[in-house]
Amino acid sequence: MWSCLRQSCHVKNRFLVVWNKQISAKYSILRCQAPVWQNSRITRSSALKDLFINGKNVRHASSGTSSVKNIRGELKRLLLLAKPERWRLSGAILLLLVSSSVTMAVPFCVGKLIDILSSSKEDMKSSLIDYCHVLVLIFAVGALANLGRVYLMNTSSYRIVNSLRKRAYRSILSQEVGFFDCTSTGELINRLSSDTTAVGTSITNNVSDGMRSAFSFIASSSLMVYTSPSLAMLGLMTVTPVAVIAVVSAKFLKRNSQQVQSALAGATQVAEERLSNIR
Repeated sequence: MWSCLRQSCHVKNRFLVVWNKQISAKYSILRCQAPVWQNSRITRSSALKDLFINGKNVRHASSGTSSVKNIRGELKRLLLLAKPERWRLSGAILLLLVSSSVTMAVPFCVGKLIDILSSSKEDMKSSLIDYCHVLVLIFAVGALANLGRVYLMNTSSYRIVNSLRKRAYRSILSQEVGFFDCTSTGELINRLSSDTTAVGTSITNNVSDGMRSAFSFIASSSLMVYTSPSLAMLGLMTVTPVAVIAVVSAKFLKRNSQQVQSALAGATQVAEERLSNIR
């Protein structure tokens, strides 16, 4: 009798083992699919980046994707953010061209003024008065264009930052509860405050400064070639080392800016936790 009981228990145990293996194989996919907030730091940073997208999940590019495609994707996202302010930005760019043209015309105007002063005394007085009137008009147009550019760029930047903060706030509220278990409130506040401001500034003011520098370089190079081609070629020889230094410094500044934002997020987190736990 004991042998029969032992054999039946052995059969029962074998049946349980086989049944457990079948259940494990069938539902292993459910055990492997961990929630998004329990993944690594990369998933966490991806979720933080997704806060700026209006209900769309943006995945990180795979390791095989080139950096050029990543840059194009980031530029496309920035342009989509600036699309509602395209008319203001277009007007600001037009005024930027006007003010930069006036700035580039200053050396030419000074040269003409020297030519007038070196002319005969009979024609110098009348020509100098007329030329001064023209200079006052040109500088007034340049000042008004610069004022309009600054106004349009700043208002566009504030509008973009406001829209970005609203979208990020809506996206934060739509996250699952587990997202807030691994992400501190101070970090989210920093995303809503400083990070949105940095993005809005990069779309408007930084783009404006870059376009102004590019236009100034093209205009000044053209004037140099028109005045003295040999001297212009000598001056353009410095473009290559300056470009190399600019690329290296850009990478250095990018790394430092990321560290600054991370440090600011940590400081905001500590301040928020200490102030909230006073009472």
